[in-house]
Amino acid sequence: MLRDREAHRLTGATNLPWAAHWPPFPGWAAVAGILLAGVADPVAGLVGARLGRSRFPGGRSLEGSAAFMAAAIPVLLALPGVGPGRAVLPVPTMTVAEANRLPLDDNLYLPVLGALVVGHPR
Repeated sequence: MLRDREAHRLTGATNLPWAAHWPPFPGWAAVAGILLAGVADPVAGLVGARLGRSRFPGGRSLEGSAAFMAAAIPVLLALPGVGPGRAVLPVPTMTVAEANRLPLDDNLYLPVLGALVVGHPR
């Protein structure tokens, strides 16, 4: 399931380890960021590609964004040290970030943003 632009270069998934080692966050926060990018983002892409009808500017879909949220919350709840507040509150921020088309590969900024919003001190 490669994108056309990934056919002759590193894939988006290759960026996950780079992003994981960059943020100066506790280990569990970095893991949360990686899991959000590695689980919720592909779910959003699959649902958006197959079921997406309501498109945002830039091509992402409302259905894909809803799938991102639905996948992200259980992923975060499964992590030790991440209670309901830390599992639910950052998800809208992550969903908006995933739905926007930024010039960077989202596999670079989603793990960092996920670690930031999940690992931020209370």
